[in-house]
Amino acid sequence: MSDLLERGSAWLASTQKSSISQTVTYNRGPDSVAVAATIGTTHQEMIDDHGRVFEIDARDFLIDKNDLKLNAAEITPERGDTITQGSHVYEVTSSGAEPPWRWSDRHHSRRRIHTQAKG
Repeated sequence: MSDLLERGSAWLASTQKSSISQTVTYNRGPDSVAVAATIGTTHQEMIDDHGRVFEIDARDFLIDKNDLKLNAAEITPERGDTITQGSHVYEVTSSGAEPPWRWSDRHHSRRRIHTQAKG
């Protein structure tokens, strides 16, 4: 039996998916899949090797784990994959040694995928 927080998290994810998500296309090489994604952003401040501070704003796509499948197999986002939203293409990436995605909730039902506008 799930706990109250897990049920609440599932309800929120379902409500976001049905109310504010957009259909995007997740691409890896020649393979792609249309998925519902909630759009978000991540703001980070980084310090380079010379001590200069710079800011990075990434577009994030929150996608249900069970929806992210290519050729019927669940996949994990990788650097270099792309997400197409309308006429805009975003490359899956991250800053430094950070992974290009993280779990959006403690129940590991949605991935928050970090991207940057491509070209």
